[in-house]
Amino acid sequence: MAETQKEQVQNLKQDSIGKLDVIIMSVSAAAPAMCLGGSFGTIMQGAGSAVALAFLLATAVIVMIGLNYGQLSSRYNSAGGTYSYVRSVFGEKAGFVSGWIYMGVNICTGVIGAIFATYLHELFPAIPLWAGVLILLVPIFFVGWNGVEMTTKALIAVWVVQMLLLIIPAIKIIFLRSGEVENIMANSVQAFVPSYGISGLMLGVLVCVWAFVGFECPAYMGEELKGGSKAVKITMTVSAIAIGLVYVVVCWLWSAGMTAENIETIKTSPTTLTDYALLVGYTMGGKLISIATIVSCIGCFFAFSTSTPRCLYDMGRTGYLPSALSKVNRHQTPHISLIVYCAVWAIVALFGAYGNTDILFTLMALFASVSYILICAANIKDRWHEKGAKALIMNKLVPLVAAAILLYMIFSSDPVYVIGVALWAIAAWVASLIWARHKA
Repeated sequence: MAETQKEQVQNLKQDSIGKLDVIIMSVSAAAPAMCLGGSFGTIMQGAGSAVALAFLLATAVIVMIGLNYGQLSSRYNSAGGTYSYVRSVFGEKAGFVSGWIYMGVNICTGVIGAIFATYLHELFPAIPLWAGVLILLVPIFFVGWNGVEMTTKALIAVWVVQMLLLIIPAIKIIFLRSGEVENIMANSVQAFVPSYGISGLMLGVLVCVWAFVGFECPAYMGEELKGGSKAVKITMTVSAIAIGLVYVVVCWLWSAGMTAENIETIKTSPTTLTDYALLVGYTMGGKLISIATIVSCIGCFFAFSTSTPRCLYDMGRTGYLPSALSKVNRHQTPHISLIVYCAVWAIVALFGAYGNTDILFTLMALFASVSYILICAANIKDRWHEKGAKALIMNKLVPLVAAAILLYMIFSSDPVYVIGVALWAIAAWVASLIWARHKA
């Protein structure tokens, strides 16, 4: 009986998900419509008109980070992803800290529920914000409970719908504004010109990093992905590039008709694109954006409710969280981890819905940036003694450049948030020492 339980705790269903499914999951986790619908204005507050440029720079950084994940996956492929890789290279205490820092990312994903509830309430005022959170939570919880195969099939349809609803209004507005804006093409060039300077641009890039969070889903699905670590390396890079291209093109389309006056008017709004559509007299466009954002939230929460329990599962399996989190149900889902994640997610979603989503945006970007720096450091240490030009580029230069950019972005952020993340990391380190003694 003990042996049967041990086997159940340790094993996930191998070869249960294909490369295309994981790429779709990664793109859905990045949630283009939700991220742009919820943070376009926040990015403009830093980057000004250069939202597309901010995403282009963020794409370069994310691709470099993806290469580091890929290198580590070839040696330490595990459902723990970031936690597992850092633990394997730097030891259990550092792994524990990295796991808790990444938990900061996952806690902040409650912003998905906040955005969903806000846009749903905007379309249907009779639905209160708390009900909107439950409307998103309940069905996706049960889909996730029934296994990863069901989740990925639903994501494909969700992604296609959100992209159509995101792009069509942007093109329509370009035609509507062609008579008002003197030169649409010349005006659209401003999407690559930082109007608030380099420091403001980098603040915009920091928020853009938040918009990519979830691209690392392949690392958490590694044990179940067909092709194992090789497939993780491929899907990680393809996902990062695909997400980046979507963001850059869509931001360019939406910026094409914007004037400096428009930007100043809408940049502080939590529903920037919707307000912009209303500003130019395209009421239906605003409704389409709201629907696109709602659909995007569904796909995003699908992805995170699939990947996050696997991180908790691995931390429970290795003894750095309660072992109950490593149990799986008959669908091979870490169901206890799923329950814990969804409970915390709901609380944070309600906070964001009735509070301030910008706080969650910024904290998620900072937690993710710190996690990615740890991945870069792990790759450097793991392959430090390898020789040759390829090793120099892939295992030293790429991670160093990525980590340097991430550090610059972190310290360009509001010091209050930086201190908050630092305190979280210190608390995690103290907890790791206490837990290590408990294990011993």
